[in-house]
Amino acid sequence: MKKNTKRILIHLAIYLILFYLIPYININYLPNGAENIISILFLVAVNLIAITIIGTIDTYKNGLNFYMWIFVPVLFFPSVGLFYGTRWYVYTLINTVSYFLGMLLGWSYKSYGYQLEPGYKKVFIEEKKKEDEEKAAKKKAKKSNKTSSSKSSKKAK
Repeated sequence: MKKNTKRILIHLAIYLILFYLIPYININYLPNGAENIISILFLVAVNLIAITIIGTIDTYKNGLNFYMWIFVPVLFFPSVGLFYGTRWYVYTLINTVSYFLGMLLGWSYKSYGYQLEPGYKKVFIEEKKKEDEEKAAKKKAKKSNKTSSSKSSKKAK
């Protein structure tokens, strides 16, 4: 499976869960689901946070792709009519802006700021480049020592 196809399917699955499955469960299986404060809190807080995190991680790993932000309004717009009512259509725009801010955050981490490594250590990109250059210089020095020693052993024979 191609990388972009897998990426799109992952986004699609996450957004379907966020925008359709959870509100469906909330309305049909919780008492007073449509009027319940949990559904409003989930729509406003958790969806915005999840969308921002998804945008940040996706952009950090895969770079900027502006066609990915279109998934949020396309998938969220119909769910508003199904689960929340017409006064919630403004959240389509808010969710889109949230994903766009996540994209900018991921892009800024990748381009200008920190490189995130396991253990949550933040290492400046310049320091990482210097380390890589030093490693490359050491390898080059070892290669030149090996080739010069092999040439001198051939001359001795």
